[in-house]
Amino acid sequence: MTLVPVLGLLGTVTGMMGAFNQITQRMENPMGVTAGLAEALITTVFGLCISIVAVCFHGYFERRMKIITLNIEEMGNTLLEAVRKKETCSVCCHPERRRA
Repeated sequence: MTLVPVLGLLGTVTGMMGAFNQITQRMENPMGVTAGLAEALITTVFGLCISIVAVCFHGYFERRMKIITLNIEEMGNTLLEAVRKKETCSVCCHPERRRA
């Protein structure tokens, strides 16, 4: 997820390098410059779109994992309480101990 914006930035830099290379080589061809700028903008847009989607999925799954973890912890605590009550009940309510 952290790599995606950097890849978009890499595309921006390579596109800008291509555009400036076209400027230095041929001043009479403005289409070469605009092609490099278009490449830079397209790669930046794709990098940002992928990054935004990845951040949304990451947030969703992180919240889901917190909810699942809390539910498992609650179930574990309920189970421990039931086991403790059962142990306490078997010690004080054991049939052999009542007779004595």
